Amino acid sequence: MPLLKKLILHFFPAILLLSYSATAQVFDIIPLGCSGGINEDNLSAWLVKAKGSNRYICLDAGTLSYGIKLAAAKGNLSIINVNDTNSPLTQMLRQGIGAYLISHAHFDHIAGLISISPDDTPKPVYSSASTAQMLTRHVFNNATWANFTDQGSLPQIGRYNLKEFPDNQFGLIEGTPYRVMYFPLSHANCTSSAFLVNHEERYMLYLGDTGADEIEKGNNLEILWHKVAPLINSQQLEAIIIEVSYPDPRPSELLFGHLTPSLLKKEIEKLRDEINDTSAVQKLSKVLFIITHVKPVGGTLNTDIIKKQLDELNISGFRFIMAEQGNLYRNDQFEN
Repeated sequence: MPLLKKLILHFFPAILLLSYSATAQVFDIIPLGCSGGINEDNLSAWLVKAKGSNRYICLDAGTLSYGIKLAAAKGNLSIINVNDTNSPLTQMLRQGIGAYLISHAHFDHIAGLISISPDDTPKPVYSSASTAQMLTRHVFNNATWANFTDQGSLPQIGRYNLKEFPDNQFGLIEGTPYRVMYFPLSHANCTSSAFLVNHEERYMLYLGDTGADEIEKGNNLEILWHKVAPLINSQQLEAIIIEVSYPDPRPSELLFGHLTPSLLKKEIEKLRDEINDTSAVQKLSKVLFIITHVKPVGGTLNTDIIKKQLDELNISGFRFIMAEQGNLYRNDQFEN
């Protein structure tokens, strides 16, 4: 066999891999709000869009207006046109955000959606059936707030088209190029949600509030890890947004369906075991973990303490950053 042909056959798989990596989809991830309380202008809400698209989905909606303005001021919103006489907020509501995905109906995850609804444009709002029922029964009920949805009490303004996720499969998010699969999560006495977002051959995972399986006496996280592990094995999962609300130590009866650094470590180890590959640590390290939903204890957010505790746990394959409101995060910014 000629030498040139041997070289081509030898290096062709590597060339394909490099080509795939160079053109691989990269998600833009922007926290409009990423704390678990004390500041009403920094509550859970995340913008996500794929490279090459100007259409965002908003995962939870605790803080919208302030977060959009802050992200725009930092230069992190790709659709903002400085020559447009409309404000960045108006531009985002009209042309940027295509849909909202609500993990659960706790106030710190929906407050922005409520306050912005009179000025928003028509959009679908995706959630579980139980969350949609909470929204129409207790929030958009023409008593607590005007009914801006298309379900529940009359009159219905109909600005928000409430949609449920299909069971155990990806569904296309209307008005966007993204597909999403929904997973239930245990959050004390409430069912929360995780969203696995797909565009082309790339994925990112967002978890709403969640407790650990061992505390919640369930297996929701185990099921989720089993589903996403093959995507880590194939290096298609770019990022996981997950909460760590309290620092260690924290009595289980005071967790209220949340995680601490030590509980997260146990869950990451379960995920690493699910990858079931000799290079599981290396493959897991290609996923960017974004830590969110830090709650105040004694009136102070313990972000630095939680970061220090996570660092000291030295979790194999665990590459993480602490979310900061208005910043832009992409996996390729933090390659190791």
